Amino acid sequence: MSKNQRPPHTCFVPPGMEEEFERLQSELRRQFAPADFMEEMLFSQLLRAAWTLHRVEARLSGLDKAGRDPLAIPEEKLIRHYADLRTHQIHALKSLQRALRELRSQRASVARQKKIAAQAEQIRTPQPSKRKKEYVN
Repeated sequence: MSKNQRPPHTCFVPPGMEEEFERLQSELRRQFAPADFMEEMLFSQLLRAAWTLHRVEARLSGLDKAGRDPLAIPEEKLIRHYADLRTHQIHALKSLQRALRELRSQRASVARQKKIAAQAEQIRTPQPSKRKKEYVN
């Protein structure tokens, strides 16, 4: 599939994180290798969800590394921020799982269609006779 056929990836990539995004994108592309336009669209959904999950977990990790326990600090903004990140994390994880399910379903559907087409072609193609021809002198 050429780059011109790929749908645009609408992931927000903050400045300075371009290399991380490219690394994630290339690893996912290597792993899932979308074969057609529909798979490419499902791959875009998967990439967006994986990237969002990656960013949210990086932010949560940053909060944890700072030595702050958002649940122990009475600062409402920090607690709210932490809760929002957890909500984003759950939504991103569900989106990632849904995209994976859809991609697998699409691939299974294509495989079934190919199998049916091959069986139909076998039926249409006359098979050579296995009986020996008898020659009459």
